[in-house]
Amino acid sequence: MIERITELLAPSGLNLVGVAAVVDYDARVGSDLRLAERAAWARSAIVVGNGGGDFWGRMVEWAGGEEGLAAKEDPVDEFTAATVERVLGPFLATSGRRHRIVYPFRFVEEPLSFVDLAAAAGLGSPSLLRVLVHPVYGPWMALRAAVLIDLPLRAPRPAEGFDPCPTCVERSCIAACPGSAVDGEAGWGFTACVAHRERTGDCESRCQARFDCVLGREQRYPGDGLAHHHRRAWRFIKAWS
Repeated sequence: MIERITELLAPSGLNLVGVAAVVDYDARVGSDLRLAERAAWARSAIVVGNGGGDFWGRMVEWAGGEEGLAAKEDPVDEFTAATVERVLGPFLATSGRRHRIVYPFRFVEEPLSFVDLAAAAGLGSPSLLRVLVHPVYGPWMALRAAVLIDLPLRAPRPAEGFDPCPTCVERSCIAACPGSAVDGEAGWGFTACVAHRERTGDCESRCQARFDCVLGREQRYPGDGLAHHHRRAWRFIKAWS
């Protein structure tokens, strides 16, 4: 099943697929995010994401180019949902298994920690920048969807035991941050980051610390993709700060 799902999603740039056991996910999160009470039937969560910049190019094609992209309110979320429903919907329906597709952008309706799902699936490990990093894609990965299913499943775990930050010598992310918001011990500081951006207007098009991470530099998102994601993240930060 996992091999087939991976094959179906890859042409859309959704090239990261992993599996988290629901019990492992629940052990990582607080009671408000656990699945045991809300989806007691689920045994596994198939976690879907993208690594590298191919996803952005596929989404721009789907939107009809830059003009089409600008006309959509949330093109990334729309493309994700349209792709997952179109590609995985029929396959899952024929599987005969109970399932539910969930998305990080529907957190209000169905709160889940996708970071913990991905970590439990072995798709990424925590970093100084407070984002997950992948052995190949570094910080250039994003979590797009998950499928809760009533089957115990297994999948490759590329980030199992991967913990690069403590042994990183270059630590270029620290020097690259113009707001001194990345500390070698504490990691990314939310308050310092927000204060710097509000005071200076820097970092409009990208996070300099993330951009300069030594991991996966050849996998960076294209410039327009970087700017889009960074502006979107800032809207969420402002809403929650």
